[in-house]
Amino acid sequence: MTPALLAVAGAVLLWPDGRTAVRLRLSGVARGSARPGLRSVPLPVAAAVLAGGVAALLSTGLVALLAAGCAALAATGWRARREGAVADARLLTLTEVLAALAAELRAGRTLEEAVRGALADCSDRACADALLGAVRVPVPPRPGRTPPPTG
Repeated sequence: MTPALLAVAGAVLLWPDGRTAVRLRLSGVARGSARPGLRSVPLPVAAAVLAGGVAALLSTGLVALLAAGCAALAATGWRARREGAVADARLLTLTEVLAALAAELRAGRTLEEAVRGALADCSDRACADALLGAVRVPVPPRPGRTPPPTG
């Protein structure tokens, strides 16, 4: 009985509401697939259902409920830590690019030359776009491409 209740609880948690179901169907038609993939299931819910199912098969319902709750909390914490690490890496990249820009400006270069020099060391495209937007300099031409005509 416990596995059946756990399966029903997992189905209730994973069942999309009306708006989500319509959006998924429309996006599936636009992409050419009618069914959403496994990636559309949130990680904490998937971890909770998996841990709860295994615990329900091996132990009691209370242990299964506790295992599912702990797995959901652990997955949520893991995802938050991963997102925090990505944000920290972006912040570090932005700091390095701004330091390079400051060094170029202190060397007496014009703003456009300084931005080109700072972007030469930038490996993150989003960071480069943010820097270009912040200093409001036209995008420097990439090597091998001709710049667009001005005028």
